[in-house]
Formats: sequence, structure tokens, C-alpha cells
Amino acid sequence: MRELNFRRYAVAKLVAKARETSIAGKAQRGFTIVEVLVVMVMVGILAAIAGPGWLSFVNNQRLRQSGDRALVAAREAQSESRKRASVWVASFREFDGQVQWAVHPEGSTTPIWQEILNGESDRVQIDTANSTLSSDCATGDYCVKFSDRGTLDEDWFNDQSPADELVGRVTFASSDSASPNSKRCLVITTILGTMQVTRGDNCTS
Repeated sequence: MRELNFRRYAVAKLVAKARETSIAGKAQRGFTIVEVLVVMVMVGILAAIAGPGWLSFVNNQRLRQSGDRALVAAREAQSESRKRASVWVASFREFDGQVQWAVHPEGSTTPIWQEILNGESDRVQIDTANSTLSSDCATGDYCVKFSDRGTLDEDWFNDQSPADELVGRVTFASSDSASPNSKRCLVITTILGTMQVTRGDNCTS
């Protein structure tokens, strides 16, 4: 009887050990090539679906920041014109593939140019076809001038061709082909120097 029980115990131990060995072997085996390929295909499909949407989101963020930066620059020029009782200018240009801005007194030939997007100013461009601010600037491609009272400079205003109750605008577009229709623009709406940033159809002629 004791010998039979011992044999049963020994068999049970062997079965348990075999199970442990089988489980450990499966854990150490890892993924098969087929499983890895299936995962890679699934990741590729998800990336193809989500990629364009993510690029569009990033481009729209860049354009929003560009419009906001242009508005800050124009308001800074307007504020300086009042404080210093002289004509100040907000200028915008593309230089070496970078969109830049500068705030300076009228007549300055050496304004301090800054990137409109730190480190990413080559990812946006000035949409010349839809920018109507004066290009008759001492420096820069487009500019807006403010008189010593903070209103639009009269000579500058007379050079504009207001349409649809807008004095003028400078429009920014993405340089990425993934977002060809995304636009943001700084719009000058009245001779008093009222300004806003808008987008879409409001930024096209």
C-alpha cells in the first residue's frame, strides 16, 4: 500500500513539473513572426488613418500662433506710437524661407527681425495672393503704420484700397501640402486701428 501511494505521489510530482516546464517554455518563447507581422500591419493601418488628422491639427496650431504673434506685433507698434508720439510700424516679411516680424519707428533701416514661430517659421508662409496690407514699406514685404495718436497713419491709409469694410490684411498659410486650405490672417478693420485675427474664407480675396 505504501509503495502504491509513493508511486502515485511520484507520478503527480512528475506531472506538475511537466506543466511548469511547459508554461515556462511558452513564456520564454515570446511572439511568433506571424504575430509580430500582424501587429505591425495594425500599427501601420492606424498610423495611416490618424496621420493626416494629426498633421492638420499641428499645422492649424502653427497658423493660429502666427496670427496671434502678428496681432501682438501690430498692437505693440500701436502702443509705441502713442507712448512716443511718433509713427511706428509693424512689418512682416519672408527671408531665407522664414516668416519674420519687426516693430520699429518709421524710417528705421535696421529693425530687429524676429521669427514669427520660434524654430518653425519655415512651416508657414505669407499668402501673397490674399494679403492686402501695403507692400510700400521701407523694410519688409507688408506693413501697417500707426500715427502718433495710435490710429492708422493717414498717408499709409490712403495707399490702401479698402474693400468689404476692411482696410487690409496679411494672410498666413501652411507651407505643408497636407493643409493647403488652412489660413490665418491679421485683419485691420477701421482707420482707428481696430484689429483682429480671423481664418478661413475671411482670409481670402
